[in-house]
Amino acid sequence: MAEHKTHHLHLAWQGLSEMIAQKTAEPVFPVKAVAGCLCIFAVILYLPLGVLLFGGFLYLHLILRMSATPILASDAGAQQMIFSPIDGQILTIGNDRDGQFIVFRPQVFDSHVIYAPVEGELAQHIHFSGRFDTVQVSAEEITIPEHNMRHEYVIEFGTESLKLDIVGTRFNRIVSAFIDEGKKLARREAIASAIFHPIIIMHLPDSYQLECHLSQRCIAGDTPIAQKT
Repeated sequence: MAEHKTHHLHLAWQGLSEMIAQKTAEPVFPVKAVAGCLCIFAVILYLPLGVLLFGGFLYLHLILRMSATPILASDAGAQQMIFSPIDGQILTIGNDRDGQFIVFRPQVFDSHVIYAPVEGELAQHIHFSGRFDTVQVSAEEITIPEHNMRHEYVIEFGTESLKLDIVGTRFNRIVSAFIDEGKKLARREAIASAIFHPIIIMHLPDSYQLECHLSQRCIAGDTPIAQKT
């Protein structure tokens, strides 16, 4: 019986995630719209509850703000660099069987919108639906439980490709994707959002040399992460 209920709860989370992943001018607008309607309804029912939910709405508005600067014509000359995909801090830099990787995590009041770190084409987007277990990250290895929820992106640019993993955790259960396979991406273009402190893992091509350091504070789309050697 417990397993049956858990299954239905998981389907509810998955359905909510798909509902808010709409293609709009501002990709995170549906989340804010739903939260705002809930606030209005709660105020009508019970004022203290409405005030509490309004505080939550303000927090959602803060972490889902579009923080990257607008795409500029001069960005075309920046293809020798890979930039940060999100506001936040570099937690880990290491190497595994797939090569160099960098782990990012936004801080509590950072924007939780993920951006394309290069200009290229989305060659692959896979959504792994599953549980929300603990992710183990060290300089030698990333251990993502086999059945953990995550989105995996592969972006091709020139003759290179990089992989982005957006991993769902116990507190980060809503990850919304804004783009489909085959789409041409511009640097600083929003590609996903992950509400409540997500983990972002970026695997770099072997031909790129790191331009960042551990614990560095990054700005989405603007902080250089690696440069072609």
